[in-house]
Amino acid sequence: MQELINRLLSADRCIVISHVHPDGDAIGSLTALTLGLEQLGKQVVPVLADPVPSAFQFAVGLLEITNELPPLTVEDPYFCVTVDLPDTRRTGFSDAISEYGEANMLGFIDHHPLGDLQKKTTAYYHTLQTSSCAELIYHLLLALGVRITPPIATALLTGMYTDSGGFQYDNTSTETMELGAELMRRGARLRTIVDHTSRQKSIASLRLLGLAMERLTVTNNGTCAVSVITYDDIEKAGGNTEDASGIINQLNVLPGTRLCMLLTEAEPGIIRGSLRSTDHPDMRVLNVTTLAKLFGGGGHARASGFLVDGHLEVRENQWKIT
Repeated sequence: MQELINRLLSADRCIVISHVHPDGDAIGSLTALTLGLEQLGKQVVPVLADPVPSAFQFAVGLLEITNELPPLTVEDPYFCVTVDLPDTRRTGFSDAISEYGEANMLGFIDHHPLGDLQKKTTAYYHTLQTSSCAELIYHLLLALGVRITPPIATALLTGMYTDSGGFQYDNTSTETMELGAELMRRGARLRTIVDHTSRQKSIASLRLLGLAMERLTVTNNGTCAVSVITYDDIEKAGGNTEDASGIINQLNVLPGTRLCMLLTEAEPGIIRGSLRSTDHPDMRVLNVTTLAKLFGGGGHARASGFLVDGHLEVRENQWKIT
């Protein structure tokens, strides 16, 4: 981590970027690091290829996030830091990020299994032993001498809360709970986080949840649960792709299931696969990352995802990707 600290302290201009289809940890980590670096007097450009989901706008506040990555320049170049992702392709700007790596102007902070970013820089902070990237951002900010303000604390707690499933997943450690309490002491708004991420659902989201439950199919002696949501479903529900996010976690509650998969046609011709696994007392943990990687995706052992081209159609009373 020390090399990353040195590079950040010496940089006048920084880019902070996270992954496509940003979740709570991506938003929280990017926001907290941006605010922290600005507190140190840096010029910071936060970048996301995709829009901030409405559920996380409260964490972003007045921060202006762009969907354009500043180009690498010879004079006064930006130092670019990626957060909450292991691979350049997950930024949505793979070639440009690689250019920053070739120019030795790249760093990363992440808690996923290592990907190609490790080959592009030696300035990074990485571990698999935290609930979220936000935990790493907290420790990095303290090492940089940043004061943890209420907006920073709220952004960090958003990342921790969402990536730990509301402190219910097995990646929730005593350190996670202690840090959560410390962030609340520093002004993090837990009630606001819970209201926006867990308690408030749109009508479209509830309609799509009903469809996903109606189509839920259990196979392999009750150990595998699968459902689908089509793009036509999303349009008829009067919603958007964001309304389908989080449904996988609500499906992953059947006793005895080890694997839950939701296929969502996020846009015409693009299918997003969401994978979750649960404990089984008589079997070893099922690592869904292995399955996600078969389709070019990735993630964590208990929660992963992937994207594939195609459409969801019913053929011979079975849903298929065509």
